[in-house]
Formats: sequence, C-alpha cells, structure tokens
Amino acid sequence: MIAEVEFLVLDEDQLEGGCSLYDIEMSIESNQDYFSFFERSDGIVVTKFDVERRLNNIKSFIYSQVRIKASGRKFQRYR
Repeated sequence: MIAEVEFLVLDEDQLEGGCSLYDIEMSIESNQDYFSFFERSDGIVVTKFDVERRLNNIKSFIYSQVRIKASGRKFQRYR
C-alpha cells in the first residue's frame, strides 16, 4: 500500500533520487491548504484529499493488525 501511494505521487526520477512516503507526508503537513495538489512531470494531478485517504487506509490496516495481535495476549498483574 505504501508503494501505491509513492507511485501515485512521485515519478521514476524522484523515486530513484530517494524521495519516499516520508517526503509526501511532510509536504502535506507543511501545506495546510485543503485544495492543494501534487502535479507530476507527466501532467497527472493528484489532490491532497486522495493522498490523505490512502494514508488513512494504511493507518487503519496497521491498527487492525495491532488489535489482532494484542487480542491474543493476556496481561497479569505483577504481585
């Protein structure tokens, strides 16, 4: 899912140059305009909303996996 977001926003040159999901998230956080967008060199425009929706899907997936792992553990009180 992370690679899908990276390929959506970044082009091949940026990926080879070392740009990653971290760079995408930092640019979203630094620009508070809700109507902002990413424009790739090939002319494709991706809105901030599209990227944030995909990032929320990744976060939801991670949280669900953590809940599954945590539900199988039992904690005991130390005495």
